[in-house]
Amino acid sequence: MMLTLTACGTNSAVLGKAYGEKAKADLVDDAIAIGKAETAEARRVPKLPPECRTRFRSGAVVGDGYDVIGKKADIALGRANDRLAYCVALSDRYVAAREPQP
Repeated sequence: MMLTLTACGTNSAVLGKAYGEKAKADLVDDAIAIGKAETAEARRVPKLPPECRTRFRSGAVVGDGYDVIGKKADIALGRANDRLAYCVALSDRYVAAREPQP
């Protein structure tokens, strides 16, 4: 009878090693989850500033001569083009800072 009971004993060294390996595996799983969350956050492209949504008008009013209307329209168009170039460059920098897409 004693012989059969000793065979059912637990090897505490093996059991301790198994618990240690499981704890390491749990840490690895946690690290992988954190890495995935950080990668997802890094891939998000920031929103463009509100200035990039500004609309421009010439400001011409009734009674302005053709030369004044043309000048005002040219100034507004120049502002719009400058803003567009700024926002496109900003967007390009945002995208370039992200991981390349596969």
